Amino acid sequence: MPNRLRFVPLALACAVAIGVTSCGGSKPATDATGTSTPTPTPAASPDPAKTMQQLGQALQQAGKQTAPAVDFENLVALLPDLPGWTRSKPKGEQQNMGITMSRAHAEYEKGESSIELEIVDSALNQLVLTPLSMYLASGFNERSSDGYKKASPLAGHPGFESWENDAKRAEVTVLVANRFIVHGTGRSVENSDPVKTLVQRVDLAKLAHLR
Repeated sequence: MPNRLRFVPLALACAVAIGVTSCGGSKPATDATGTSTPTPTPAASPDPAKTMQQLGQALQQAGKQTAPAVDFENLVALLPDLPGWTRSKPKGEQQNMGITMSRAHAEYEKGESSIELEIVDSALNQLVLTPLSMYLASGFNERSSDGYKKASPLAGHPGFESWENDAKRAEVTVLVANRFIVHGTGRSVENSDPVKTLVQRVDLAKLAHLR
């Protein structure tokens, strides 16, 4: 599970970039027996503008969406206060790289502890949703001396929770309406409770009906 949700999965972008920028080939060469063998030829230098265009097209094909992303201002409005914690100024952003996504986020602090909360509209993009499916699957559970990861439904929505003992780091994720991702990351916290509480303070019912 990534530490933080990103608009475009970095590994995927790199893979696509490698795929669209790789060029060159081979031309036959003849050995002493007269058998043709491929001889590598140097790869041509990629055109950056063309590469970005191809990357955008590849991402668009791989992650076709069936709905436009909601305006980030609508997500910012759903970032709640948390009693006893100081919230930073909420922020949001939106992007379009063939696919559109929007995000809102804020930081909450209490002494040495902090929680980052973000709400992401995946716009039904499977590139974003598919990596979550394993963690959200009912019955997923992984424990070790370092901590745990487990499926953890929240307020009737599929969710995921993780804990790292040494770092005192907790993550709570919930998927709303098979589209919106609410993700909280707690650092230097005693357990996952404050992160879970913050995620639950988001008006998930209102979020589910955003279009």
